[in-house]
Amino acid sequence: MVRSAVRRNGTGVLRRMQKLLHLILVLLWFLPQANAEERTGTLSVSSSVEGAIVWVNNREVGTTPYSAELPVGTHSLRVAARYYDPWVSRIQIREGRTTTKEVELFEGGGTVEFIVSPSKAEVVIDGKPAGLAPIRLTDLPPGEHRYIISADVHEGATGTFRFQQGDNLVIVEELEPSAGKWEVRSTPEGAEVFIDDELAGVTPLSLSGISSDVHRVRVSKDGYGSVFREVDTSAGGRGELTVNLPDSSGRLRVKTRSDSAEVRVNGNLIGTGSSVTLPIQRGVYTLRVEEDGFKAAEARLNMPRSGSILYKARLVEASETANSVLAISTPLTSSWIFWSAVGGVGAGAGIATAVVVIGNQPEPPPDGDVKVTLP
Repeated sequence: MVRSAVRRNGTGVLRRMQKLLHLILVLLWFLPQANAEERTGTLSVSSSVEGAIVWVNNREVGTTPYSAELPVGTHSLRVAARYYDPWVSRIQIREGRTTTKEVELFEGGGTVEFIVSPSKAEVVIDGKPAGLAPIRLTDLPPGEHRYIISADVHEGATGTFRFQQGDNLVIVEELEPSAGKWEVRSTPEGAEVFIDDELAGVTPLSLSGISSDVHRVRVSKDGYGSVFREVDTSAGGRGELTVNLPDSSGRLRVKTRSDSAEVRVNGNLIGTGSSVTLPIQRGVYTLRVEEDGFKAAEARLNMPRSGSILYKARLVEASETANSVLAISTPLTSSWIFWSAVGGVGAGAGIATAVVVIGNQPEPPPDGDVKVTLP
């Protein structure tokens, strides 16, 4: 019985401790919220010109005389009236106290003030640089005006305003960061856009949430040559790309002998499988074939303006001593054999054939013996 009583007493103490702990947690939860609600002070503003407009933290809140509760901390206060210069100051609000400001305004001809985040953004008005924000202008002529605001790695802002003599205008702009935003345009439209081998959409394309880095981009559309670009947004700027897709281009074909081999041009994946074909804009590229467990093979690709060009890959396992090979397919004929073969056909036919095949060769032509590829 003694043991049972001790056990019951112990259980009761434990329960009381649990209830007490729960009560403490509830108090700790509500105490900061109560304190936060109480941490305010009073702002009282009067001015030498009754009815002057009051701004708090760049937001119009009323006219003088003005009084309101504000959170504890530092705030910006602005008071202005027509034909009087604005008065601007930083104020400190203390808990449970009244901060009083008696503002004396002085006559002026009117102002236009730009307050921009981030600071030091460039302000252009009617096509002419006005300076870096925050800036107050006092010499604008009355009438309609257009402004453009820009800052590095931020989206710009544009707008219009009407200024009349004696006005005190405040234009507040908060520029959005450009990081992660992309715009891709193509001629013609409707082209697929691949960013780092992932299909991002079709042009015209607007994107957001793209990491700030160096990105590989491929733009492709049926019937047009694919275009490859590298876009560097590592500094936090916007990714912008405008391309003109060529309506005539050479066609690249790569035979890999493996269904799982990947074919890349300038690091961009253009296809997987034993045979990969893609029309590509004329230019010089790095062609690479790779497969897990095998040594990669690379070659310099000189893409012609038209016609087809064929590469064959022979990949060797990573454990072998030999190197993988990626080479342009050996032409069916050399120039001498070719001319011997067509000689019996007739001069007219031989010349016509030569014009066709020479037009399909890469530019500039290779050194040494002239090689031709039959169309």
